[in-house]
Amino acid sequence: MTKKPFDISALYIRTALVLLVLCVIAGLTSSLSYVTSLSISNYFGLKSMRPLHVTFAILWIMIAAQGGIYKALECNYNFKSKLAHIQYGFWLLFILGVIISFALQSFGGREYWEFTPAISIFVLLASVLFAISIIKALRAIKQWPVYLWMWLTGALFFCFIFVESYLWLIPHFQTKPVTDLTLQWKANGSLVGAWNQLIYGLSFFIIETITKNKTIATSKTAFFMYFLGLFNLMFNWGHHIYIAPINPSIRYISYAVSMTEWIVFIKILFDWKKELKKARIPNQSIPNRLIRSADFWIFINLLQALLMSIPAINRYTHGTHITVAHAMASTIGINSLLLLAACVCFLQDSSRKSFKKHKKQRILLLLLNLSLIVFWLSLVFAGIKKANWQSQV
Repeated sequence: MTKKPFDISALYIRTALVLLVLCVIAGLTSSLSYVTSLSISNYFGLKSMRPLHVTFAILWIMIAAQGGIYKALECNYNFKSKLAHIQYGFWLLFILGVIISFALQSFGGREYWEFTPAISIFVLLASVLFAISIIKALRAIKQWPVYLWMWLTGALFFCFIFVESYLWLIPHFQTKPVTDLTLQWKANGSLVGAWNQLIYGLSFFIIETITKNKTIATSKTAFFMYFLGLFNLMFNWGHHIYIAPINPSIRYISYAVSMTEWIVFIKILFDWKKELKKARIPNQSIPNRLIRSADFWIFINLLQALLMSIPAINRYTHGTHITVAHAMASTIGINSLLLLAACVCFLQDSSRKSFKKHKKQRILLLLLNLSLIVFWLSLVFAGIKKANWQSQV
């Protein structure tokens, strides 16, 4: 009997799903601690659980995206990375280190990475190995669809920007507060752009897989979207440092690039719906409905981002829960739904099964979207209330 080879990419995806559950639990725990002003204990209070929630969210995105990419490379190009096993070990060491750091309330990091800075080396090592794996895979491929370019760009830029986000450890930057603040916020904004490249590239692969249309990922529109995303990754961080003393033109250019990227991405999703009809694929397939839900949140995020880009409005929204609402809509409504669509495609053969036959899935997706709408509106109203308070101080 032939022994079935170990599927490391599936392990990545399942681990990411566990991290998603832990992220939700940590978020609920920190929320209860905040609302009731009563910490469950010193180890599970707001101080520890809030940053743990944020870290688990980032880990869910990164590990799910990397696992999906490894699976895609295996399915389409028969590429299996030997480095993926070592990389997974680094991720486990990092997760363990983060839990211990927060449990002992050993902080010292910055936004997104509030744990002890020393354990960040595992993130860097895992990211470098992932970038090397992508490069090795691409060397054997002659023609590159857009998603291969996106994965390469996202992997390389993440390594570079992650190092940039820790330049504050160098004394030179610690003595210059404005430079330190500008660099830190710039790096955080660009990191989001880096993992968006991985996720959007994965979305192109899913669309290509479901429709079986190879031209989608090689079209001029797709590559135009890629170059806009790359430009966005490098230059749209301006709105993250809106209150810093920078040239106003940087802010306007950054928002213009960001908004154009969203519009083009929406167009691609509309084109995909046309391809579904041509391919006679059930419009109610599970991955399809997940991506359609992400499509809805792209519209919501676009509208909110357009309003936030107006300087007169940004003056009041900056630093309020409105910014958090925008981030949550991106992380949950867009990134997480797209990644869940990938998980469904890769973990079970349901890309062509009708969504109507899965009553539980329909109910869960409905509850997810309704809950997110309530959550998003709550944050928006809380932000308006805080903005009104700040304007009167």
